[in-house]
Amino acid sequence: MESPMDLVNQEISKGIVIAAKKQWGVTPPISESLPTPQDYKLTEQLIIAMRSENLYETVEGMKKREQILASLNKMVREWIYEASLEHSMSEEESLTAGGGIYTFGSYRLGVVAAGSDIDTLCIVPRHITRDSFFTFFLAKLQQDIHITKIQPVPDAYTPIIKMVYYGIEMDLLFACLNLSRIPSDLNTLDDDLLRNVDEKTARSLNGCRVNDMILQLVPNKESFRTALRFVKHWSKSRGIYSNVLGYLGGISWAILTARICQLYPNSAPNQIINRFFYVYKAWQWKNPVILCEIKEVPKNSPGLMGFRVWNPNTNPQDRAHLMPIITPAFPSMNSTHNVTQTTLRVITEELQRGSELVKEIENERAQWSDLWSPYMFFENHKHFIQVKMLANSEQAFQKWTGWIESKIRFLVRKLETFKGLQVRPWPKVIQESDNQKDGFQFAQCMYIGLVLCTTSGNNNGKSTGITPVVDLRGAILDFVGFIMNWNEVEIYKDSIDLKVKHLRFKDLPKVLREQNNTKVLNSKGTIKTITVENITSEVVGNFGSTTNSNNNSSIPKMGQTTNLNSSQQSTTPSTKRSREDESEDIDDQDSSSKHRNKDIFEPEQVQKLSIRDPVSEVDTVNIKVNSARVPYRPPLTLRINISNAKE
Repeated sequence: MESPMDLVNQEISKGIVIAAKKQWGVTPPISESLPTPQDYKLTEQLIIAMRSENLYETVEGMKKREQILASLNKMVREWIYEASLEHSMSEEESLTAGGGIYTFGSYRLGVVAAGSDIDTLCIVPRHITRDSFFTFFLAKLQQDIHITKIQPVPDAYTPIIKMVYYGIEMDLLFACLNLSRIPSDLNTLDDDLLRNVDEKTARSLNGCRVNDMILQLVPNKESFRTALRFVKHWSKSRGIYSNVLGYLGGISWAILTARICQLYPNSAPNQIINRFFYVYKAWQWKNPVILCEIKEVPKNSPGLMGFRVWNPNTNPQDRAHLMPIITPAFPSMNSTHNVTQTTLRVITEELQRGSELVKEIENERAQWSDLWSPYMFFENHKHFIQVKMLANSEQAFQKWTGWIESKIRFLVRKLETFKGLQVRPWPKVIQESDNQKDGFQFAQCMYIGLVLCTTSGNNNGKSTGITPVVDLRGAILDFVGFIMNWNEVEIYKDSIDLKVKHLRFKDLPKVLREQNNTKVLNSKGTIKTITVENITSEVVGNFGSTTNSNNNSSIPKMGQTTNLNSSQQSTTPSTKRSREDESEDIDDQDSSSKHRNKDIFEPEQVQKLSIRDPVSEVDTVNIKVNSARVPYRPPLTLRINISNAKE
């Protein structure tokens, strides 16, 4: 049996390959220097450190994954054979119809870690339908006692079946190609495969195609894989790995890593990581990161004309992207369109931190593990927005939380517009304990950290010493209204709830406060917030309606909980949201007023309400009350708690 050091030496020896003399990528290399003995030493230390973090799957674990994939592929082939016979095809035609399971993600890139899931794609010939996949093949999966937690999502932007097979989480996509049979040597990079396929199939194929293209475009696959293992682990530990929340997802980090490999084709993994931080900490993000020339849609090419390729010269939405990282396979698209000003700032800060620590590692004043030391999110903030998602059934919970998580970035975008406030969304979901589920069977929370800044103009301005007052109530109400336009809220309204609260550090659950004894940041100022709770089916119409300022009896006192109901129903017609609007994979339509999503509240007027604030002891405070026009949705009551948090 091989020792850990044998495995490390094998890993290093794989990387000692001189890249072919050619230009990798769209520009010449910056340096073709070869590694030094010191580089091999640092790379050895890196691999040892990553193995101690279980970032490499064991030999036994890889064999188990191969067996699982073989078993799943066998099930797919049996199903295709049976479905082909049902289509009156001959025995021979049914046996030779082809198709099967293809992988993408970390498995296909060769960076599987212990505990990683497996991303898979089921490719079938044109006579096999998506409906059959989500009925007959789903039934085959449900009959296997080794497959658990099966969750089909046929209506998703990219339809998917989630499941656990022999203890390993798996995602299974579906692609029906316009071919009578699928050849055994199918080349997923062949653009002709995209001819006359539907959009869902094209999106499903994209993962395999992009992964394969990346591996073709790097000069040294093993150096790339070692560096990518590090980058993925570092970004997850530092809380900046999440496409849906506006950070970067796995494919974006892979493209960034691959580009550094192109610029330094002969470098060892430690050098690639060093250059990774050095290059991207100062990158001018008006310039996209690309691995190859972007291929435009071929002219007069039937079946391919409908695809849209990322092009900031012709598409204003593409031009507005903050951090463009472009996928290499046709049709090229921006993998980071969800990035906001806030998440770009956080990513840049982490890249700067990484650059400084890499220098310390090279000078033997720090270790690799210091780079991926976890970011202490809760200890580094004093104020938080807590978004608690609750449900009474697993199906409702999965759908409800998926919908809300995909929209948190819209709340972040609203919060980042406030002067004197910095926000940092945290991508890790916190499962609630039984005594925090508020009577529901399932509950989880997501948090956004808030930091009050004594600045002028914006968060980067010169400090004036003025303590800010930030009113977040309108932003939270807008977000809740947006969430309540979920197109399945009518189905699950009796078994779901959403609670949005402002919490201070001392109000956090004990388990979060005790993660570390780090002193929280000193953050002075006043945050005006509301608590939104108890979504029920009691009232219809516009919640948050404008209250008559001459009738203060209807205005809640500070700290008092009340129901803001309206007896008048909205006259705005129902607007059914498309699956595109619900996807994290489509360009944001809310970047300008021209493309603004109509489901988001439009404030009609603002009133000044005269009430006494028990916190600040000020007799008159200005409270913004939005009277919002919203599309008709099932009746609801929002329990609103108006409060000030002054520090």
